[in-house]
Amino acid sequence: MSERIIDEILGKLKAQNTKDFDEFQKRRPLIHLCNHKNESDQLINIVSKMFEKLKSIASLGMVLEDKDERELNALHVCVMNNHEKIAEMILDECSKLVNEPGGSFQNYPIHFAAMNGSIELFEILESNGAQLDTSNANGQNILHLAALHQKNLFLEFIIENFDDDNNK
Repeated sequence: MSERIIDEILGKLKAQNTKDFDEFQKRRPLIHLCNHKNESDQLINIVSKMFEKLKSIASLGMVLEDKDERELNALHVCVMNNHEKIAEMILDECSKLVNEPGGSFQNYPIHFAAMNGSIELFEILESNGAQLDTSNANGQNILHLAALHQKNLFLEFIIENFDDDNNK
């Protein structure tokens, strides 16, 4: 989605027209942007501008909490795609998303970090209050998921740095 289209939609929202906001929500531009595989400076800039514009019309929280057809919110999608900077931006605005499950298996953002073996995202989520002992709908926790996805460095990091009670 181009920056021009986002500007156009957000411009309409300033009038607080519910129909325009509903249309904006259907397009889920933030989740769409987070689906990009490469966290480029251009992508970060576009997301940052979107955040600022949504803040000006007091709608950022609603957009961040919105879920797509897979029942994933923007933070889930960011972590799935290893977008560290955008994940930090989302958590700065809506920290409660750190412990929100999503998707058909009810994975938490910390689970997606484990599946990707991303120590950096794990640390971002953990420092924002992620519960490390959560299990998904299949009863799998971060250790199960990291092992299942063969993320050995991630497993070593968790085992070396956290005890059974998830304390450092």
